[in-house]
Amino acid sequence: MIEAVLAPYLEELSRYQALDLNLEAGEMCKGLLLGLYQFEHESKSQFKDWATDLPLDFAHEVLAAWRKGTVGEAEAAEVSGFIQEELPRWSVSLK
Repeated sequence: MIEAVLAPYLEELSRYQALDLNLEAGEMCKGLLLGLYQFEHESKSQFKDWATDLPLDFAHEVLAAWRKGTVGEAEAAEVSGFIQEELPRWSVSLK
């Protein structure tokens, strides 16, 4: 279910990168990561119990998709800082 929801956003992320809209792609990446993190740590949904490790797995997929594009040092540092500050429970896993 998460994969079906995530797919259009990953396509949009890819489109941003193809259009050289790196700022927008970075923001999309951060937004997707934050949404997955909040789902794992704050959601009270019954679906959360069905796949306890899937949000982090999908976060890795989002990062991999984003890194496929042209990611400069500044963009990489910004996303890394975002992960450290906003996703502290995942900061070690999402390197």
